[in-house]
Amino acid sequence: MSPRRPDVQWIRFQPLQMQLQSLRNILTEAPNTIANRSSVRRLPPVEYERLMGFPDDYTRIPWRKKPAELCPDGLRHKACGNSQCVNVMRWISQRIDYIDK
Repeated sequence: MSPRRPDVQWIRFQPLQMQLQSLRNILTEAPNTIANRSSVRRLPPVEYERLMGFPDDYTRIPWRKKPAELCPDGLRHKACGNSQCVNVMRWISQRIDYIDK
């Protein structure tokens, strides 16, 4: 059995209610917590683009004869959702190239 890390809180072998409370405490009292609010944070399009490996404002395009600055966020989210991650595709192609050599 591997030694337990001191920075990890273990919640095994407890009744379910105690496990849920322990998990709730871990998530809400950690210094870099994201679960301390009751609402969900929606990422702006620029963050989606960065996660997908695109340059900033890559999906900001003219839409319905309007300038690119008026492109709605929903369409930019949809464009990122319908694309493939550049970094992942690059890694896969490099692995295929490596295997073929």
